[in-house]
Amino acid sequence: MYGDVTYIDRKNHLVIGVNHLHKIPESKIMEFIEKLNPLKGMKIESRDFPPDVPYNCVEVLAKAAMNGKPFEYIANEKKRDGTTLGNITKDYGLPIEVVEFHTSFIPLMVSGMKQIDSIEEMVDSMQSLFESAKKRYPDLNADRAVKNYFKIMENMIAEKIIHFLKAYLPYHGQILEYEIMQPDILDFRKRINGKIGIIIGNFHAEGINKMLEGQQTEKPVSWKEYKQTLPDEVLDLVESIEKLVLDYKD
Repeated sequence: MYGDVTYIDRKNHLVIGVNHLHKIPESKIMEFIEKLNPLKGMKIESRDFPPDVPYNCVEVLAKAAMNGKPFEYIANEKKRDGTTLGNITKDYGLPIEVVEFHTSFIPLMVSGMKQIDSIEEMVDSMQSLFESAKKRYPDLNADRAVKNYFKIMENMIAEKIIHFLKAYLPYHGQILEYEIMQPDILDFRKRINGKIGIIIGNFHAEGINKMLEGQQTEKPVSWKEYKQTLPDEVLDLVESIEKLVLDYKD
């Protein structure tokens, strides 16, 4: 492990768990590239990078190191049959209003939960994000999400919102991994002869490794069942936020 990079190195696969856009120290770049040399193909979770991404970020280095070998992005929007993540989460009983609430906080999460300078800037950031998020969640309602964001901000302190996000993100990640990422990575495994590499968020690294080792993976429980596994104080918080966003009036 280098800082925020986790390596799970096996005979037929190398899973690299990262905090996205993590930078490899200059002194470790050649060692990192040498780990990738035996690979016959790679799947990576990230998408196209903004122009100012440093050259020594894990994903950028990996893409360059593959140099003509099969290199693909891991599916994270829909299944191979076209079923979107939004339709999948709906089947698990996860309300779209709760998904919208989390999505509206991504600009703040990226900024380290520091308030963005102006309301206009915040709304612009959210609206831009919602446009791309609709590929995953076709039923997403941007106007409702923005109004619910400000309603929650008026009713709750940031610390409570962080506790909600910490409870929500693992569940959403389990669904994404089980329903979309795992089948996509297994398909890649079948198509590539030799050792493959997977670069993915740290949260998913261990689960993807187990899947590639042939271990049985369990289908996530419903949203209702998942909430019952939370500590009482977190459950109360999650349900109070859920009630606020579900009470949206146009």
